[in-house]
Amino acid sequence: MNELKGLLSVMVARSASDLYVNVDARPTLKIDGQFHTLASPPLDREQTQNLILSLLSDEQQAQLTQDKGIDFGLGFPGIGRFRVNVYFQKGTLAMVVRYIKDRIPSIQELGLPDVVHDLAMADRGLMLVVGATGTGKSTTLAAMIDYRNTHRAGHILTIEDPIEYTHSHKQSLISQREIGIDTHSYADALRFGLREAPDVIMIGEIRDSETARQAIRYAETGHLCVSTMHANNAYQALDRFLNFFNVEEQVRVRQDLSQYLLGIMSQRVARGIHGERVTPIEMMLNTPYIAELIEKGRHAQIKEAMSGDENVNCQTFDDSLYQLISAGRISRSEGMRLAESRIDLALRFKMGRADVEQRYLSPQKHWLSKAANFNHYARVCIDVHRGSQTRRPDMSDILKEAIAVGFRERGYTLVTEQPDLAVTFAFGLCHEHILGAPEELDLDAEHAEAEEGRLIIQAKDVTTGKVVWHLMAKRPVGGRPSNQQEINIEVANLMSSLPLSSQLDSKRA
Repeated sequence: MNELKGLLSVMVARSASDLYVNVDARPTLKIDGQFHTLASPPLDREQTQNLILSLLSDEQQAQLTQDKGIDFGLGFPGIGRFRVNVYFQKGTLAMVVRYIKDRIPSIQELGLPDVVHDLAMADRGLMLVVGATGTGKSTTLAAMIDYRNTHRAGHILTIEDPIEYTHSHKQSLISQREIGIDTHSYADALRFGLREAPDVIMIGEIRDSETARQAIRYAETGHLCVSTMHANNAYQALDRFLNFFNVEEQVRVRQDLSQYLLGIMSQRVARGIHGERVTPIEMMLNTPYIAELIEKGRHAQIKEAMSGDENVNCQTFDDSLYQLISAGRISRSEGMRLAESRIDLALRFKMGRADVEQRYLSPQKHWLSKAANFNHYARVCIDVHRGSQTRRPDMSDILKEAIAVGFRERGYTLVTEQPDLAVTFAFGLCHEHILGAPEELDLDAEHAEAEEGRLIIQAKDVTTGKVVWHLMAKRPVGGRPSNQQEINIEVANLMSSLPLSSQLDSKRA
């Protein structure tokens, strides 16, 4: 045991992600995707077996003998927590140890798309994170759960094999159940999970039809369900999910996914300019058009749909690679190595940035009541729609300040009592899409929320209760890292269609 603790201490000190122990080989560390052998001598068969078996209980040894492999969690005070996989190779024992860092990184620190904040705060639906082994799927789920835990009260239930990150109770109560310790199987834990009254359920991995069926069940009964799968991209994940079911069931499953799926985020690993790990991200959100493709089984068309101008929060892997190369995060050769279409990626650099920038600078739409007399409006109060406030309290404050700056620049006075105009704004992700004319939309209504990738600002005449000005920005505000000043400028520019206050005219006079 002391020998293992020594190896794990070196692993932590060198920030390695994995430790490999194999017969007749030196212990090997994986650091930023590169393999480094330790200076210690190779381990013979007896040393390897004694080292590995010292970690296992009698029950775990019996399971290893029966299943020829076992996963479990391991922790040492003062060193850290680890995930261990023990297996047989050429008739001898071997193991891989994954280091689980104590601190859960934030969504922003992981470089994930900003919309992941919204997905983590969704009231209901199914969110899948997919990728190969070692691409950071579990870390992404942990970051989403931690964000939800930090910003909303509720009960979060996780079912993991094994537990990889330990969550503390913050705004939410968190129950973490480990397969083999707290429950016999995913099926058992999920079967009784509804009785534990969770708001959110995290399933470590969807591996079979029963787990897939339960994931849909949780989503359709009003819960947020997040999980992982092994797949290279969104449409491959959909194919794999459907293949868990027989042909007779697949029509119904496609219908369920088209209705309850929030999105699929696919992750890969690239080598950064300085040798660090960088994560290119494919993001598929379940827009109305993509939902139609899912229901009809036309998965091959999803990649093209993700690149459409309307799907401002979606991005393909090649979109992500282009952005990482342009930002100096990865080399062009690394991007070309990973590209799904090297020709298309090369053409982007030949044509310049215009195509990518257009995705961020899509024009806004505004509406102005012809019957409204803006000479009568001077005092304004601003509030955020409850759904947006619940999903993204951090972004709500940032946008509220930016909108306030926009109104002040156009001569309006901000008040909390007796306003002339009541202003409400909404942003973020929802499935209920806005229909009808702007003057018919009521952002004060319980159901009204902004569509994905939209910022909506609406001003109502307090006396008449009618909408007099309405703005919808297609750009995903907050989609790129910005400071408060940059967002103030951007939102103020978006608000150029708002008539100047009569107060501003009098001041100029």
